[in-house]
Amino acid sequence: MKPKSFLLKGNYQYSPSHRLLEIFGVIVFTLFCILIGIEIYNAFPSYFSGATLVPLLLLILIAYFTADFISGFVHFLGDTFGTSETPVLGPGFIKPFRDHHTDPQGIVRHDWIEVNGSNCVVSLFVIIPVYFSSSVQTSINAFFGSFYVLMLVMFILFTNQFHKWAHMKQPPAFVVVLQKMRLILPPDHHSVHHSSPYNKYYCITCGWLNPFLLKIRFFEFSEKIIRKIIGSKESV
Repeated sequence: MKPKSFLLKGNYQYSPSHRLLEIFGVIVFTLFCILIGIEIYNAFPSYFSGATLVPLLLLILIAYFTADFISGFVHFLGDTFGTSETPVLGPGFIKPFRDHHTDPQGIVRHDWIEVNGSNCVVSLFVIIPVYFSSSVQTSINAFFGSFYVLMLVMFILFTNQFHKWAHMKQPPAFVVVLQKMRLILPPDHHSVHHSSPYNKYYCITCGWLNPFLLKIRFFEFSEKIIRKIIGSKESV
């Protein structure tokens, strides 16, 4: 029997096939981010000016808010609907959310691929179509759109890493600084989600949206609407 590569070794808690999917996702994700980044870099001199600086900075901020919202909504879906036996999504996507409540420190023991691989795989459904459909060199709207998408998928990529750091007892020093500045998910903020019944503060990129979404009861209303659509009173 041939020995496994170091990428397939470790204590990951899912099937080797899902591990391979995540490794593939990381590689392809990295490739397309580089390709989009090169297109933006080549087009940058044509579009950059004092007038475009502010929109670019705003797009970075909007992308961060968007990533925070997406992290919360996906987290909400994973915690609320389906089971670990749900076809396709259950073992690789829903199970980690459920296991995280019973073993919050489990994420700390996961390696980089297990923490971030799924986000890379999901992001492929965005960055690949954007790369092949955008005309960055000929359209300023495509330039801004590609820039926004690149920032968005990068923030989504780092979401679970921020989440992992929020559970670490001794994260790197620079991480502690970012957490104290509230630029990434702080441990004390995230601890609110880990209080039973685990139905609030779902956003885990930076958590900026959590107080607002709780105030407007966004996830409570979302659950009612989704259950009404699918005709279920229990998790499906």
